[in-house]
Amino acid sequence: SRHVGNAGFKHLDGDARIAGLWIYIGSASDHGRGLGRLAAQELVREGFGTLGLDRIYLHVAEFNRAARKMYAHLGFVEVPLPDAETEWKNRECVVIRMELKRADAPSLAGLNESGS
Repeated sequence: SRHVGNAGFKHLDGDARIAGLWIYIGSASDHGRGLGRLAAQELVREGFGTLGLDRIYLHVAEFNRAARKMYAHLGFVEVPLPDAETEWKNRECVVIRMELKRADAPSLAGLNESGS
């Protein structure tokens, strides 16, 4: 096996039960192979299951249509960037925030109907 990218959570807020998901697949030759989808699915399961999050968000470049489509397929929806979120302001591209609520992804997260 070989290293193809990195993925994880950032800005984990245990009190608010929210975290940011990030995925970077390095080489263009590894894009389009489903690696990002597998990473996102595992992180969502881990976030809603083990970490007990209620909401997971991410940021994606507007031009990255393949990633936006993949995230939407997983249940993420586009939401406005919060005014206080300066990390993604003044970029060379438009950045879109997407969120997934625990209640909207029970089967993906491997959770039962009671949410446990």
